[in-house]
Amino acid sequence: MITRRRLLQALALGAAAGPARSLQAAFDATRVGICQLDPGWTELPREGAFGDLLEEVGLLTSVRVRSDPCSLRLAGLQPPLEPFLALAGGAAFAAPDDAAVEALRDHLGAGGFLLVDDTSGLEASPFDESVRALLARVFPEVAPAPLPFDHAVFRSFFLVDGAVGRYAVRPYLEGISIGEVTPVILSRNDLSGAWERSAGGGYAHEVVPGGERQRTRALELGVNLVMYALTANYKKDVVHVEALLRRLREEGRIP
Repeated sequence: MITRRRLLQALALGAAAGPARSLQAAFDATRVGICQLDPGWTELPREGAFGDLLEEVGLLTSVRVRSDPCSLRLAGLQPPLEPFLALAGGAAFAAPDDAAVEALRDHLGAGGFLLVDDTSGLEASPFDESVRALLARVFPEVAPAPLPFDHAVFRSFFLVDGAVGRYAVRPYLEGISIGEVTPVILSRNDLSGAWERSAGGGYAHEVVPGGERQRTRALELGVNLVMYALTANYKKDVVHVEALLRRLREEGRIP
C-alpha cells in the first residue's frame, strides 16, 4: 500500500524530469482505491459510487485505479488503512470508541485523506451532526471551515469554480486544514449521488436543480478530489493543470 507521503517523495524525486514523467512514475507504483468507512449502516450508502468515480479517473488521467468496492467498519478501526477514505450517508450514527478515533487521527496525520459526503440533501442533517461530533474528537483544536476557491482541490486537475453534487445545498466545500494540507474535506451536496451509475449503465440519480451540466461539474470535482488526495498542495505548486491536460490530449485520452 502506498501512502500519500511516499507518493509525494516519488514526485519530488522525479520533478527534474518534468511533471508528466514524475506523475507517471509515482502512480505506476500502485492502483488507487477508495475505501468507505462503515459506522454500522444496515446497508452501505452509495457503495458503487466511489468505484464509478475511479473509473472516470482512470479514463481521464494516468492514475491506475482499483474500482472494486472496499469498506471498513468504523468501530474497531485499525491500521493499515487505504490512503483515501470516504464516509457517506444521511443518517445519524453511533460514536466510535477511542481506539478507532486514534487510528483515524494517526492515519490522517500521516498523509491519509478523508472525504465526508452528506447524501441527505438537507441544510441540517443527523449525519452532519454525527460527523462533526466525530471530527471534534479526531481534531479537537481544528473545526471544519469553508475552503476558498483558490484552494488546491479546486485546481488539482480541472479548474473548478464551485461545489455541487446531486444537490446544490451549499456552494462550497468545508475542510479541516493542518498547515497548508487539508486531510479532511466535507461536502453537503451528495457528490457521490451524482457519480453513481445504475446497473443498466446510466446514472442512478437525477441531479437537481442544474441537470447534466451540474453532474459534469460534480464529476470534475470528484476527479479533483482524487488527485488532491494523492498529491495535496504539491500539485498547486509543481504539477500545473495545463501541463497535465496537454499531455492527455497528446496521448488522445481527452479531446
